Amino acid sequence: MASTPADKSRAMSLAIGAYVVGFSIGPALQALFTPIGQDGFTIGIFMLSMYTTPAILMGLTSLISLFLLLFFFVETYSGIITDKEKTDSFMVIPQYDHIAAFFCIYLWFMKQSLATMVEIIATPFTIALYKWTDSQAIFYNGILQFLGCFVDVSNYLLMGYTRIGKLDKRKMFLFSIACFLLFFTLTMPWPFYDGPLEYINMGNDSLPEDTSIAGGCLSTYTWCAHTKRVPLPVYLSCFTVVSGFAFPYLAAPLGIVFSEILGPRKQGMMQGLFEFGGCIARCVTPIFVTSLFEESGYVWPTAINLAMVLIALFFVLLLYRRLVPLKLLPPNGLPARYKAGVFYHL
Repeated sequence: MASTPADKSRAMSLAIGAYVVGFSIGPALQALFTPIGQDGFTIGIFMLSMYTTPAILMGLTSLISLFLLLFFFVETYSGIITDKEKTDSFMVIPQYDHIAAFFCIYLWFMKQSLATMVEIIATPFTIALYKWTDSQAIFYNGILQFLGCFVDVSNYLLMGYTRIGKLDKRKMFLFSIACFLLFFTLTMPWPFYDGPLEYINMGNDSLPEDTSIAGGCLSTYTWCAHTKRVPLPVYLSCFTVVSGFAFPYLAAPLGIVFSEILGPRKQGMMQGLFEFGGCIARCVTPIFVTSLFEESGYVWPTAINLAMVLIALFFVLLLYRRLVPLKLLPPNGLPARYKAGVFYHL
């Protein structure tokens, strides 16, 4: 995102904060429509239920957003070198650090993958572990998501309007990674947790398993027989408080660092690759996590996410000195590459 250095921290914090508000309010809206029930009612060709009504509402919201984008949005750039300035023979933009830039894309991929995993697995996770019914899982997880959103937005506002936003962004990365490590460590099914999990009890062997009536593990979940239960207070704390600190202190500074690494140039293509990495995570993670959960429970999804976070920690420490803004003037006597060749600052 092109912006001036003075307003970059606030701009990125508020922009990503707005994104997180929309992302987090979604499950809360779904909880709002839970009283409609799974059968719902029909209006014309539309079947309105607790599952379809939120999707229809989001479709209408998207159409309104498209209308505003086409007729009211004006694209302007700030904080970049203009075409006129580029004609100045003394104005040279060095090449950016490709390794640091692509590591930022990995961090965004990881962040989106972790967020998707937490979002996707929440309903089957709570049904299996805490014997919540379908409607209870949607309603309670919606409330938890809303509370987590409140913590998220509070942290984004702190970064946007207080001195916290001026702190070293790399230290924010480390703080966020520490929160993620805490989250996935606490939500692993450790042997000292209570268990094993219980299967659905319909009260009559002739009745089919129906999680809309009774919660618990499906009979096909053989892993439930030897899997421990994460204590409910631990899950509630991790889902709201720990994640509420982990995501903001990665997302907001990451956008700033990525923009600063690229420097004062048009960033459309690289920002597109940045978002593409997140979109890939959003597309692949639900399929991958759902299959793993059905086959082996939540052990492997949690372990894989923990491994991704450890990889991120390793490379943040390894590339710590390279996750810095692009220097337009290299140190005296040292070469710097740019599009047309190499230049020296004497």
